[in-house]
Amino acid sequence: MKLSLDLLLEFRLWLLGFRSSKVSLEKNELGKTETIHSHIRYFFREGSPEFRSFVVVLAHGLGASASHFGNLMIPLSKAGFTVYALDLPGHGESSIPPDGLTSDSIYQGFHQWMKQVIPNDKKVVLIGNSLGGGIALRYAVENSEQLKNLVLISPAAGFETQSQWEEFRETIRMKTFQDGCRYGEKIYHAPPFYSPAIGYSIWKTFNQKAIRNLIETAQVDDFFLKKPFSENFPQTLVIWGKSEKVFHKRHLDWIRTHLPKTHVIDESEGVGHCPQIDAPEWLFNRIKKFISI
Repeated sequence: MKLSLDLLLEFRLWLLGFRSSKVSLEKNELGKTETIHSHIRYFFREGSPEFRSFVVVLAHGLGASASHFGNLMIPLSKAGFTVYALDLPGHGESSIPPDGLTSDSIYQGFHQWMKQVIPNDKKVVLIGNSLGGGIALRYAVENSEQLKNLVLISPAAGFETQSQWEEFRETIRMKTFQDGCRYGEKIYHAPPFYSPAIGYSIWKTFNQKAIRNLIETAQVDDFFLKKPFSENFPQTLVIWGKSEKVFHKRHLDWIRTHLPKTHVIDESEGVGHCPQIDAPEWLFNRIKKFISI
């Protein structure tokens, strides 16, 4: 059953002019059409004519959904941008892939959704947080010509050894309610008074069969990029706040070393793993300034 908080977030988006839709994802290979997802749910709102040459696409983190980006979607839309935000496969109201939820099935679902939903004459400002940041980075490497800009917010990138992945995986195995609370506190710069409720939601969500299977079956090579960076890789803003507590700092070191020199890293004070939740005004202004350059 959907949590009441998610319903409130979605109702707020609806009141402010966002609409939701569901699309069945189909892949055509060698003349044969295959349904790879029965449905992907997404929110969207058309922008002003001034910004019709590109759209903004948002990809959320593990266990979250599109509506958790609401505090960023709303000001982006009010600023005139066309905004799309999807529930990744197996999250929110989107279906679980027929072969189960894996790192690759999430990426393939996202990739196919982009092909079917985003107009091919539009450039994209792609924004991803955590798991969504890792997906956005891979998509940008493989489809750099489609992107205007890339914004990575504490992206899941830079796992280099299996032991690094195993160390991190242990932190997202939610065996108890207390584990959920501890993880919930990590996503904030300063945990709010209601953080136990967030911890409960995380504990329940991460113990859903599909999410649990994703966590247990993922391997370090799932995070390896499949292609090298191209010469036309989009200008990239990496937001890695001083209060980042989910990922080890070595992931930021990997980003510094491997991303093309056109990237900018913002390590602001007072910014944690999910600034769209606890610093949305700052995040909106930072992104707007970046994509307007």
